[in-house]
Parts: sequence; C-alpha cells; structure tokens
Amino acid sequence: DVGRGKVGLGLTFHKPDGYGGVVVKRIKKGSAAALDGRVNPGDRILSIDGVLLAGNVGHRDLTRMVLGDAGSSAVLRVQKARDERVVEIELQRGSSEGQRLSAVLGQEQSLDFSQRGGPDD
Repeated sequence: DVGRGKVGLGLTFHKPDGYGGVVVKRIKKGSAAALDGRVNPGDRILSIDGVLLAGNVGHRDLTRMVLGDAGSSAVLRVQKARDERVVEIELQRGSSEGQRLSAVLGQEQSLDFSQRGGPDD
C-alpha cells in the first residue's frame, strides 16, 4: 500500500490539467497546510521536494510525493493564484496518531491527499 503509515499535507488537488503542476482545490482544516497558512485554494503546486510535477502527473506518483513520515517536511514550489508569483514553502507533516489517510480520486475528479479522523469529519 502506497500510503500505509504515512502522513499527508492536508491538500486536495484538482485533476491535472496538462499545464504542469497541480492546482489546490481545498485545504483540510487542522492540517499542515492549514496551520502554515501560505498555500491557498487555486494555487498551483509546481514541484514537491525538487521533483517537477508534469502536466499529466499520475495519482500514484503524486501520492508518493505528498505522503511522508510524521514530522518530516516537504518543500513545495508554488505559483500563487492571486498574482502568479512563484514562492517556495516548506511544510512539516503532523503526527499520524489517530489519523486515517486518504489518497483517493474523488467523485469530483480531484485528487484528495488529506488527513482524516478528526472530530470534524
């Protein structure tokens, strides 16, 4: 299993659109991305830990890049939706205790890499 024992960043992505990177659809409340506050819906993630995301990045490949050990960090190269500037953001993955991971292609054709299992699920 690709994601067993791993923790995500709390990002949900739209299905890749062929333009490189993936667009953030949603930020999971209480996640690493939400607590950091610098990644927003509509932003385009261009790379994760230096690996460029091709316009047709696969679900399994993206899952491997997003998930990591609790407490580990991921460096995202992000094109901001508001002004198109590119910034580098380092996020630290939270604790995996009591959390169930989800990496599914949802009904809305989005890639969901969020942490689940909190009181608001």
